[in-house]
This record gives sequence, C-alpha cells and structure tokens, in this order.
Amino acid sequence: MPLRRADRDHEQLVAWREIRDAAIDAFAARNGIEPVYVVAVGKEVHVTTTLAHLASVTRRERHRWGVLWPEDGRR
Repeated sequence: MPLRRADRDHEQLVAWREIRDAAIDAFAARNGIEPVYVVAVGKEVHVTTTLAHLASVTRRERHRWGVLWPEDGRR
C-alpha cells in the first residue's frame, strides 16, 4: 500500500530532524579536529562545517518537503 502524501511528509520531517540533530552532535564533538558533517543531496556529497552551511546545501531538498529550519531565516 503506497504511503499517503501526509505520511511521506511526516517521514521527511522526522528524517530531516534526525539529520539536523546528528549534525549538531558532530559539530559539538570536535575531538581536536575541525568538526564536519557529511551529507548527500541528490548526486552530490557535501562536507559541511557549520549548521548554517548544512542548511544552505540542503535547503532546496528540505523545502521540497516543506521542512524549514531556524537557519533558513525568513524568506
């Protein structure tokens, strides 16, 4: 049985929340090196160093699913 749009939207919201939380943890766990979080968006792999950078490279895909982050600012 295919998922309804509302179910897919909810799954995307949860997934993007988990990605953001994992990135926050990665950026906080410096371990003496520059903090990075790697994310694949479409066919591209991005190595991000800040939450704002992560937000910028994922913005288009997140907006496709209606997922907004505080780092997106007002538009």
